[in-house]
Amino acid sequence: TEPMADATDDGGLRGSLSPETLAFYEDAFGTMDPIDGQVAPQQFLDLIKIVGVDANIDTAAKVVNDCGGLDFDSFLELVQDCDSSSVTAFRRSFRDTVTNRIKDIEGREAAARAHEQRIDEAVSFVKAAKLSQATLDHLNRKYDELLEHGSPVGVEEIAKGLRDEGDLVEEQARRDAWILVEQASLDDDKSTVCREAFLRQCADRKEGWQYWWRGDRIQRDDRGFSAGGGLGLLNDIADAGWRIKNERLP
Repeated sequence: TEPMADATDDGGLRGSLSPETLAFYEDAFGTMDPIDGQVAPQQFLDLIKIVGVDANIDTAAKVVNDCGGLDFDSFLELVQDCDSSSVTAFRRSFRDTVTNRIKDIEGREAAARAHEQRIDEAVSFVKAAKLSQATLDHLNRKYDELLEHGSPVGVEEIAKGLRDEGDLVEEQARRDAWILVEQASLDDDKSTVCREAFLRQCADRKEGWQYWWRGDRIQRDDRGFSAGGGLGLLNDIADAGWRIKNERLP
């Protein structure tokens, strides 16, 4: 077992622990046989299995990576809420701490997978809409303009875009932006609009997003066209005018 490097450091968590508690955690850390101050996933797995955590090497590696590597300081962060009053109390609380950390990691992974699926669905929708390359280029430029207001694109950026594109007053723009972001966002917290989400709303001619998509010669790659999209945003005469303009495109 290697001695803890700089174990007398009074900064961070070390300084908040009594000498007895710090020595207790040093012993616990030392049982994992750290090499150059770092604990490998296999050694961490051996310890958590002893205290009753149902895990495998992949899970142990995820916890170690989630800690940013497992040196003594990151170990202290992991166990800071554990009960060190006795070995029995520590084993029980450490088991619960690691189990909850694993659940948290798995929850974040599941959320990331769900987010990626929503992005894939948005991409598939845009592809199925068969927009022309000119239309896609136009919409991508419009999204780039939103990014110039700030990144990631959220309510503030959409509101600025609405003022630029729709000439809306600030109060109306912000009110509409809240609605548009909540409608379009692929995030769990509905706070931002990624490029894929923006393209999907425009490809679907969603109400409120017409300020971006109506400015282009919107067309499918088979030259089909529908400007109004049933939104009531453009009257029949305007729709006919858009169709005529696009039908004359080369």
